[in-house]
Formats: sequence, structure tokens, C-alpha cells
Amino acid sequence: MASNLKKLLFTGTFAAVLTSSSVFVGHPVTAQNQEATRPVAAELTLACAGFIAPTPLPEDIQIVGMEREASTDLISQNDIVYLNKGRGANLQVGAEYQVVRNVGPVKDPKERGKTYGTLVYELGLLRIIGVTDTTATAQIKTSCSDIYMGDAVVPYEKRVSPSARLYKPLSVVANPTGRATGKIVAARSARELLGPNDIVYVNVGVDNGVKVGDYLTVYRKLGGGTITHYRDDEIGPHRSNGFPSDQFHTVDNSSLTGSRKNRPKVIEQTPRNTLPRTTVGELIVLRADGGTATCLVTRVATEALVGDSIEQQ
Repeated sequence: MASNLKKLLFTGTFAAVLTSSSVFVGHPVTAQNQEATRPVAAELTLACAGFIAPTPLPEDIQIVGMEREASTDLISQNDIVYLNKGRGANLQVGAEYQVVRNVGPVKDPKERGKTYGTLVYELGLLRIIGVTDTTATAQIKTSCSDIYMGDAVVPYEKRVSPSARLYKPLSVVANPTGRATGKIVAARSARELLGPNDIVYVNVGVDNGVKVGDYLTVYRKLGGGTITHYRDDEIGPHRSNGFPSDQFHTVDNSSLTGSRKNRPKVIEQTPRNTLPRTTVGELIVLRADGGTATCLVTRVATEALVGDSIEQQ
């Protein structure tokens, strides 16, 4: 057992496992450095990431039927489907298309009434296998989410994944870079607590100098946690009975009176914005549009949240 463990300690396999399970590691791992040029996302991840569009995508080409519609309304991989357009829309046998769905407007998680566009889910890929003048037959090549009749079809543009960079620890007290800042405004599948490999959408993009492959730091102001703070967020039991000690039978815990510092006074004397911010994690940009971008969560120190601030590294 000891000899096997010793062998593992000096292999890249053990180093990779150690690094993936420990998001903040103090020293770089050689095996990980050797993989610095590997893609950070597979083709399927890129094809299914989704994005925020300025306006809803056109839905003139749709899935309007399926071979198994008598038994189910759920379309999945390898299913045969029928489209409402054919040669008249320049559909050709062998061409690949992407199945998409306009989900709805992306609203700012903090600023009421502010929106960033329409969230578009990318649901899978299909290949045209037959065409008539007015219809087309296709087979679902890949599905990454539930597909239904009525979902739209658009030309597929294959994307290239950015490469991972050399590993370096993420500083928990890093100063602001002065580059583009924004926030996480939404996440794939309506997730709110976010971890590694989750897809998120941020409100910075090409217009802010952000491009594919850029890394973004996720942070929040010191003392920040939940997005909404309620009046009674901190609740303690009423102390009218003094909570006498069960061990020493004191009447009012007088020996502990005054032991707690005045928190509001300390905060007033030392404003939170003068202290280091809380570093939450890191993102990499998979797709950059005008004012928004699609990102992959690469690592976190704690769960990231929709609404957390981000900054271009």
C-alpha cells in the first residue's frame, strides 16, 4: 500500500487529482503546467453554452414534427425530426444546424428594471438528411438539453475553445486591476449557487475590451454574501431570562457582560470599502458579444452567486 501511494505521489495522475480537488493550491503542479495548452472546454460544452442576444433570435425555421410524436413530445439524440422549411430556405442535405430557444429577458439581479437582452439556450445539433421544396428531415446529432417541437433552428458555427494557462494561485488579497468590471447576471439552467464547470453570463463583452480566453476574477465586497439583505437577516433569541449557565448556575452571565465589541461602531470607524474584497473564484470567457459574454467557472473558493462582481484580470 505504501509503495503504491509513493508511486502515485510522483505521477501526474495524483497531481491532477490533487489540483482538481483543491481549488487554491500554494504551489504550481508540474503535470498541470504541461497541460497548459489543453482546451478548457470540449466541443459539446461550447455548442451548448448559450449566450445573451441583444434581441430574440429569429424563429422562422422550427422543428414542427418528429418521428416518435405519437409516443412522446421529448426530442433526444438520434431522433428524426421535421422542419418547416426546405430548399426555399437554402437547406441542404448534410448541413448542420443548431437548435436554440429564446428563454426570455435577462434582468439585472440588483438594479430593478435593467435588462441586458434575451437569454438564448443552445439545445443541441442536428444534421439535414432529406430536403423537399417546403420541408426538411433531420436527425438530432447531439442533444444537451430537452428539445421540443417549436424550438428554432439556426446555422451552426463551430467554436474554438481557449487554452488553459499555466497554473498560478489566485490571490485572496489582489488589488483591483483597473480593467473592465461587471457582474454575473445569469447562469445556465437558472442556477444561483455556482461551482467549477458551470456556465455563467456576465454584463461585459467586446465593447468593454473583453475577448475569448480572458480570465475574470469573481469577487464581492467584504461582508457581502447573499444578493438581498433583509431587515431581520441576523436574528438572536430574546434574553429576558438571562440564559443562566447550566454548569455554574449564574443568574445573568454577569462575568460575560460587555465582552462583545460594538460591531456597528467598529464598521463606522473602518469602512468596509477600505479593506480587501473577498475573492470568490475565477471565470474564463468562452464567447464575447457586444456588451455581454458567456463564461466557464474554472475554480472557486466558495460558491459563486448570480450577482457577484467580476473584473478582467
